[in-house]
Amino acid sequence: MTKVGYARVSTRNQNLNSQIDILKSAGYYRILSEKVGGRKTNRTELDICLDYLRTEDTLGVTGLDWLVRTTRQPAHGPDRQMPRITQEKAVMIGSLYQSKQLSIKEIMKLAGVSKGTIYNVINHHQRTV
Repeated sequence: MTKVGYARVSTRNQNLNSQIDILKSAGYYRILSEKVGGRKTNRTELDICLDYLRTEDTLGVTGLDWLVRTTRQPAHGPDRQMPRITQEKAVMIGSLYQSKQLSIKEIMKLAGVSKGTIYNVINHHQRTV
């Protein structure tokens, strides 16, 4: 599990040091950074960062506004898929949910995924049965 940081400022006159210092102090040592405006959808370092990430990795930013300009602009870009969970993890989530022995919150913690991921796995399973 790797902690990957992303820092961005909008203009060449701005300084990245404070964002990088915050990310380093939070334990992020692989940090990609760039100076590019928020309206630009082509962000080379962000693309490299997102391509580098694996399902179990953590992406750190000092603010969500450094990833997206608006809530309508996806952080993963129009042609990028969000990371997928492994088939083994999906089976484990499905089994834990069907056993009815753990709460959704407990399954989230055990599997290391979001509530949305759990419901996506459950919905996918129900559609394929």
